[in-house]
Amino acid sequence: MKTLKRILTGLLIFVVVILIGAFVAYRVVTHRALPDYNKDIAMKGLQSEVTIMRDQYAVPHIYAENEHDLYMAVGYAMAQERLWQMDFLRRVTQGRLSEIFGNSFVDTDYLLRLLRYQAKSEKILKEVILKLLLRCRHFPMVSISILKTKPKSFPSSSPCWDINQSHGLLCIPLT
Repeated sequence: MKTLKRILTGLLIFVVVILIGAFVAYRVVTHRALPDYNKDIAMKGLQSEVTIMRDQYAVPHIYAENEHDLYMAVGYAMAQERLWQMDFLRRVTQGRLSEIFGNSFVDTDYLLRLLRYQAKSEKILKEVILKLLLRCRHFPMVSISILKTKPKSFPSSSPCWDINQSHGLLCIPLT
């Protein structure tokens, strides 16, 4: 009976330690992945104050005094939440997935380059209204500023965005 009691006590302690460890790991992973929404940020390029408020579902509500600042804030909020996805899709449009996933993706890169996302993007940009281009140029600027604050999150081969890379995403539905 003493042996059974020792085994059950040891098993109970083991299960409790595993549950505590899993809970701590879960809390660390879920809270580390979220940006600090309450932090005040000074961003270069803004002309006036911008406020980004998030509701209970973390949906950003952006208040800006001019269009320039509005697009900068939208780009910031988008990159703050989805920078890795934005970088991934940029690499998809350029056929550069093997840079982050290794040599097994060289054939995939070859296929993506054959789809000519980059050339299609450049063709679209030639036909786009200048005013729209001026509005959209703020997304790369914001992505660059966020990349500078999170150097550990990205491979060292991540170059800065330019407008063609940002607009390469427009071409994904076209193929």
